[in-house]
Amino acid sequence: MLNRTIAQYKIVGKVGAGGMGEVYKAEDTLLRRWVALKILPEATQRDEQLKRRFLREARAASALNHPGIITIYEVLTEDDLDIIVMELVEGEPLSELIPEGGLPIERVRRLGLQIAEAVAAAHAAGVIHRDLKPANVMVLEGDRVKVLDFGLAKRSDIQSPDAPTTPTQTQREALTRLGAVLGTLQYMSPEQALGKPADARSDIFSLGVMLYEMVTGARPFEGDNAPSVLHHVAYSEPRPIRELRQDVPGEFLETVERALAKEPQDRFQGMSEFAEAIRPASPPAGRPVSWRRIWKSAAAAVALLAALVALPQTRSLLKGWLGGLAGPAVELTERDPTTLKQDQLLELGRSLLARYDLPGHPDRAIEAFQLAITRDPDYAPAYAGIGLARWRKYRLEKDPAVLSAAQASAERAVEIDPLFTGGRVALALIQIVAGLKEEARSNLDQVLLVDPANADAHRGLGDLAVAQGELPLAETHFHTALEHRPDDWELLLLLGYVQMRQAKYDEAELPLRRAIEVTPDNARAYRSLAASLHYQSKYSEAATVLQRALELQPRADVYTNLGTLYFFQGLYEQSITSFEKARELDANHYRTWANLADAYRWTAGREGDAADAYRRAIQLVSERIEQSPQDSHLRSNLALYLAKSGQAGEALAELDRLSELEEPDTLYRASVVCELSDQRTRALELLEKAVTRGYSRTEIEHDPELAKLRADVRYHQLISVLEAKS
Repeated sequence: MLNRTIAQYKIVGKVGAGGMGEVYKAEDTLLRRWVALKILPEATQRDEQLKRRFLREARAASALNHPGIITIYEVLTEDDLDIIVMELVEGEPLSELIPEGGLPIERVRRLGLQIAEAVAAAHAAGVIHRDLKPANVMVLEGDRVKVLDFGLAKRSDIQSPDAPTTPTQTQREALTRLGAVLGTLQYMSPEQALGKPADARSDIFSLGVMLYEMVTGARPFEGDNAPSVLHHVAYSEPRPIRELRQDVPGEFLETVERALAKEPQDRFQGMSEFAEAIRPASPPAGRPVSWRRIWKSAAAAVALLAALVALPQTRSLLKGWLGGLAGPAVELTERDPTTLKQDQLLELGRSLLARYDLPGHPDRAIEAFQLAITRDPDYAPAYAGIGLARWRKYRLEKDPAVLSAAQASAERAVEIDPLFTGGRVALALIQIVAGLKEEARSNLDQVLLVDPANADAHRGLGDLAVAQGELPLAETHFHTALEHRPDDWELLLLLGYVQMRQAKYDEAELPLRRAIEVTPDNARAYRSLAASLHYQSKYSEAATVLQRALELQPRADVYTNLGTLYFFQGLYEQSITSFEKARELDANHYRTWANLADAYRWTAGREGDAADAYRRAIQLVSERIEQSPQDSHLRSNLALYLAKSGQAGEALAELDRLSELEEPDTLYRASVVCELSDQRTRALELLEKAVTRGYSRTEIEHDPELAKLRADVRYHQLISVLEAKS
C-alpha cells in the first residue's frame, strides 16, 4: 500500500493493524492535511459480517462530535476496498503505558475521567461502544485521550447519559469465532460474556476493568483460554486491589468495585455518574448548607466578608478570578506541581487561567486545582477554579459534557463555602452559557451586594447582557468592570467586541490596541484589532496585524479573518487558501465552513465544493441553535447559508423565526437573505436599518452578493438620504 494513492489520499506509511483492518497514514492532497485510512483487508472483503461491522464503526463514530473521540471524515470504496478516512492521532495506546504495579493514582483519575466523559458523550448520542479496552484508547501529548474503534458499537434507546438503555433483543456476538482477540474478552461485561443484551452499563463495567488494570498493573480476569476468561468474567470476583497496591484511596476503591458489579443494576447507572465518581472525592455528606438563608442577612454577609478579607490568602482571591494577572507565574510553572504548597497551587492555576488563550493552559490549570483538592477535599477555591477552567474549555470546544462538569464543580464550591465570591461568580458564568439566566443574575447580584467592586461580577453581568441581546447594557457593564481592573486584556477585548457588534468600529480600536499593549503576545487581541480595522477599510494595516497574530499563534480564527480580508478585496483564490487552512485547524465551527463555501462560490469551477461546504455549515450552526434557540446571531447565519445554497424558502422561514432584528450585523445578514431570495424591496428596507445603526458602508460596497442591488437606483437614493441625514 505504500506510496499508493486512493482517491485524494496518498499513503505514506503503516500505523498499525487489528482484527478490523489495517491503518495507514496518508496525505489528503486536496485539503493538505494528514489523515488515517482504515482499510478492510482484501482477504476479508467478501466477509459480509465483517463489512457490516466495518461500516457500523464508521456510522457510529461519525455520529459523534467530542474532543475525546476520533473524528471520522468520510467512508469510501475504491478499487474494491472499503475505507474509513479518519483523524490521524499520534500518541501511544494506553495498553503500552501501564507499567507493572500500575500508574500514579492522579494519572489514573485524569485518564479515566477523560475516557468516561468521551464515552458519556457517545451514550448521549445513543451509541454504546461495547469494546472498551486500553488498546482502543490513544494517549496523546499532555495526557489527552482519544477513544478509538467503534467496530462493535451499536445504536441504543438512550435518552440521556445518565439513563440506562432499554435495549431491544440482540443476537449473541460470535466472540469465540476464529480471529477473536483474547484481550477483548478480558474487558467484556458479564452480560456480554453470557450472550445477553448489552447497554450503557456494559461500557461502565469495561471501564472499571481498565481502571483496575491502570491502578494495579494487572487484569482482574485472566484465563488460559477464551472459555476460561469468559467464565471468570461472568462468575469470579477479582483479587482485591488492596492486596496488589496499598496507596489507593478508599473512595476510589469503592468506585472501581461498584463499576465491576456482576449485575448491571448494581453498577453506576450512567457514564456521567461514573465520571463524577472518578473525580476527586466530594466533601463529606452532611446537612446541606442553606446559603439562601445566610444571604438574606446582608449585614451579616458583609461582616463575614470583612472578616475573611482580613486573611492574606482571601485578599489575594478577591483580586479576581478571570483576570488581573499578567500571566503564568514563571517560577511556579517550571516546578513540579507536586512540590508546591496549597496556596502556590492555587496561584499557579489562576495564573494559567489568566492566559487561557495559550495552548494547554486550561488543562494545566485543572491539574493544579485537582492536586489542591486531593490535599483538601473541602477547598472551595480549587473547585471554583476547575469550574472556570472547564467553562473556558466549553467556550472553545462546545462540548456539553464539559459544561455539565464545569457546573458541578462550581456548585460544589458554593456548597462548601456559600460566602466565597469566586465560587458564586464561577457558577453564574457557567449558568449564563447553560441558559440559566435568572439563576446567574441572582448569584451575581448577591456577589455585588457584599463586594460592589468585584470586576468578575460586573463582567458576568456584561456576559448576561450579551446573551440577552442587550449590547448597550453589556458595554456599560464592561466599562464598569474595567474601572476596577483597567489592564484586564479580556475585558478590553469584550468591550471592543460589543462595540463592533454595535458598528462602533473606530471606538473599538482603543480597547483592542490597549489589550495588545497589556499582552503583546496575545494572538486573539491582534485578530480582534484586525477585524476593527477591516470594517474601517484599513485593509493594509489589518493584514499586517493578522500576520503578527499568525507569527504568535497560527489559529483557525486568525486564518479565517485573513481569508475574509482577501475575500472582500475580491481575491478569492487567496481567500480559499486561508479558509482551507482555518478548516484544517478547526473543522467543527460553522463559520469556518461557511466562509470557505463563500470563497468557493465565487470561484469558477468550485460550485460543487461550495454546495458541500454550505451543507456542513448548515449542519453545524443548526446544532448550535439546538443549544441556543433564541440566538438571533445564529439563526440569521443559518438563514444566510440556506439562501446562499439555493434554499430561499427555508431561508425566509428562518428569518421569520427570529425573535428580533435589531443588531446591525443581523439586519445586514437578513438583507442579503432577502436579496438572494428575490425580495429586493424588503432587502433595501433591512439594509437601510443596518446602515442607520452603523453597519459598515465599506462592507456593503464590497460584498459580491449585493452587486445587483447596488445597481438599483433605489439603493443610491437610500444612500443619498442617509448621507444627507448624517
